[in-house]
Amino acid sequence: MLNRLSIPVTAAFLAMGLPASAELNPGHQVDEGVDIIIGEADAAHELIVYFSPGCPGCIILHDFLSDFYEPSISENRLRIIYRLVPDFYHRGENNQLAEERSDWMARWLQCSYTTGGEDSFDAALDVFISYAMASNRRFQGRETTWPAITNARNFSFRSLLQERGVYTDPDQPACDTERARDIFARNFLLLDRAAGDDRNRVRAPMLILDGRWLDDQLDSFDLNSIARTIILYTSSMFPGGDQ
Repeated sequence: MLNRLSIPVTAAFLAMGLPASAELNPGHQVDEGVDIIIGEADAAHELIVYFSPGCPGCIILHDFLSDFYEPSISENRLRIIYRLVPDFYHRGENNQLAEERSDWMARWLQCSYTTGGEDSFDAALDVFISYAMASNRRFQGRETTWPAITNARNFSFRSLLQERGVYTDPDQPACDTERARDIFARNFLLLDRAAGDDRNRVRAPMLILDGRWLDDQLDSFDLNSIARTIILYTSSMFPGGDQ
């Protein structure tokens, strides 16, 4: 299931603490001061992943592809750029509260990268996916498709991160709430600007592989088809894949 992003964003967010290199660019230039980067800069291929903690499709897709990602990154065939966009998936009435809780989960993931690098982010993402998938099974039948993000689950998730040493003091400057929200807003605006007039492309998850939008595969959400496309395209050590 794909989530249409529903974040009220204005360009004013970009003035709040982001470096000048984080300006909008339809070409998706990578900013090492803002982006979450997994892999080496000279990797043959680059996959940009727009990801939301409140999006079940994002979590299921990443969990399905994680076994493929690891060897591709270690063989320097792939670099992944994660751009968190705090969307939410909530069937209750208080959508604003659900969005705030999703913001916090995204903030903790962003913070884990800022303070501990890609290994810390990867560990935090594994914790989050395991936690979300377990919650989905536990509440299946009581909530239509995905458990709402509640305060109890937020704090439970944070406790798991702390226990595994991938999340530290939330008050330190590297984990500043406002800066995290600025980064999320910047990520959404990048996706929005790159999509242009095609509003169907402003969604999560969104995968952009060497500039190619994987729309067809994501529209059907055929996990095997998505995996085959990425594996075929990145099998080459030359930028451009199979072309």
